[in-house]
Amino acid sequence: MARLKLSLFGPFLATVDDKPLMAFRTKAAQALLIYLTCEGGDAHRREHLMALLWPGLPQKSAQAWPAAGTPERRAYNYWLHYAEGTFAPLMLLSLVMGRIEDAPVPFFLKPVPRGIAKKVRDGYLGPNVTRNLAFMESTLANGPWFCGERFSAADVQMSFALEAAEVRTDLSAEYPHLAAFLETIRARPAYQQALDKGGHYELMRATKR
Repeated sequence: MARLKLSLFGPFLATVDDKPLMAFRTKAAQALLIYLTCEGGDAHRREHLMALLWPGLPQKSAQAWPAAGTPERRAYNYWLHYAEGTFAPLMLLSLVMGRIEDAPVPFFLKPVPRGIAKKVRDGYLGPNVTRNLAFMESTLANGPWFCGERFSAADVQMSFALEAAEVRTDLSAEYPHLAAFLETIRARPAYQQALDKGGHYELMRATKR
């Protein structure tokens, strides 16, 4: 069994089997390790740890990450990576196909890039986008958020993916739950504050298919 050793006198040092752990980015992370080590194997509520070590953060921040070992946490991990690993590449490919279709080539060559883009859209891109949007729509038919009844950071990640889909697909007509999800996200105070600070933005548009 690996042996953890903490040195608290002088510069902080944590070792496992006499091998130093990587540097901690914050003092609070060091304090968390020390606290959990001293308190043994007892379970600790996230809200309590946040109030103890991160008192300046709102308690709602603790709810953005579902508790480990729960179905919500498994859903959280799934959707967090689904947004970038599965759906975002399809949106990127849609953007690329749009640029290919509008490429500045001599008029007599225009059918060539458009034909290539059409084959990709009809044979791969279109069916996969439709299948994934239907999958997300069915998920939100069971609850307001992707991980269940509570908002999580995975919903933030998914909102970017769906905003990319929104400029290519009429979500309100074809996927009402996804459209309602985006409306709810945009109505959140944090979203409005981000717009106030960073300004309005528009995603790059590709031809809707």
